[in-house]
Amino acid sequence: VGGGNRTRVDTLPTKVLELGFFLAPGFKPARPMSLDQRRTADVIVAGGGVFGCATAYHLAKEGVEVLLLERDFIAAGASGASAGMISTPSDTAEWMVKYILAGHRLLHDYQDELEVDYELVHGGSFYLGFTEQDCDRLRAQVERSNSVGLTFEYLEASEVLDMEPHYNPALLGASFNPVATQVNPMLVTFALAQAAGRHGAEIRTGVRVLEIESGPGDKHIVRTNVGIFEADWVVDAAGAWAPELLRRQNISIPVWPSRGQVVLTEPLPTITERMVHVPGRGYVRQTASGNFFIGSHQELVGFDKKVTLERIAFFANTAVMAIPMLANARLLRAHAGMRPMSPDQYPIIGPVPGHERILMATGASGTGIQYGPICGLLTAEYISKGQPHLPWDKLSVRRFSEGTVDPVIHSVA
Repeated sequence: VGGGNRTRVDTLPTKVLELGFFLAPGFKPARPMSLDQRRTADVIVAGGGVFGCATAYHLAKEGVEVLLLERDFIAAGASGASAGMISTPSDTAEWMVKYILAGHRLLHDYQDELEVDYELVHGGSFYLGFTEQDCDRLRAQVERSNSVGLTFEYLEASEVLDMEPHYNPALLGASFNPVATQVNPMLVTFALAQAAGRHGAEIRTGVRVLEIESGPGDKHIVRTNVGIFEADWVVDAAGAWAPELLRRQNISIPVWPSRGQVVLTEPLPTITERMVHVPGRGYVRQTASGNFFIGSHQELVGFDKKVTLERIAFFANTAVMAIPMLANARLLRAHAGMRPMSPDQYPIIGPVPGHERILMATGASGTGIQYGPICGLLTAEYISKGQPHLPWDKLSVRRFSEGTVDPVIHSVA
């Protein structure tokens, strides 16, 4: 896997070695931290995905005493099953664009800060049209996207095939998003965890947070499978499991688990640095190691992580529809991640009503790698400085009057 020889992440658990296509030279497994260490901190972060690790990193940079608790291993949940696409969806609300662009800048800045090559590729992404109706929708997508400050463009088939000769010659046109970027999501998350540790954060794996509750005075209690921890602040970054940590406090967080199945092919010669979407069907991207990563839809099936043949076949056919040469590629593996789905599919961050020092950091609905870094930074700024540099009221859980709003599910593509 290209470019991973700059440093070693020392928090990589043995189990992750099963995902060898994500790893870079020099990475090695590490044991969970000993539990005879301290059980108090200024801030406890529950969850070792990209939201939790980004929050811990930015807090530690500011000198805040932070303890991150993860029940399995770093990037064990949705962050480890992410496609790693950093895009600007065409249906993004205008007020969200500033958060997306700020997140893009952070991921570029991290290349120097984190000292790890996490395979950032700035190649853009195509949305393919195979019928006149498809192309009409793509032209409308371009107009809508550009009206909120994005820079999509519509290209005729010949222009697309000049740029990507391996695409299906049956396509009629495509929209192109030039700012779309891709990364290795596990390396991003591991790098944030390692950098947090370099700045003094303590990260403990194998510690399952069971409940967060208000304690005496300004302290909050975090109950775990290994005992009780205390902190002045608690950040609930437990992904799809985040609502469970607050349920006994009668705090309702409108987040549901949503299964996203994905497929990975064998490594193939590099043919593209651009992501490709077939709207309504899925996406395809080639990783730095040559594998093709193919997915994905949102499925409301509770916490069922099983992979289904029907869905895998659908995605495989989608990949061949976009890039016909993939018909001869062998599938290496398929897996699923549980994504934290919010009613409007935007993140939920900021204080919980009535508990101003318990903060949420979840709900990104399949776009956690995109939103995690900026949401982590804003959360850390609120704790360490009293105010984030971007307004975040519209991302607060307060935007939902009750926790009974039905989610709107659509393809991540």
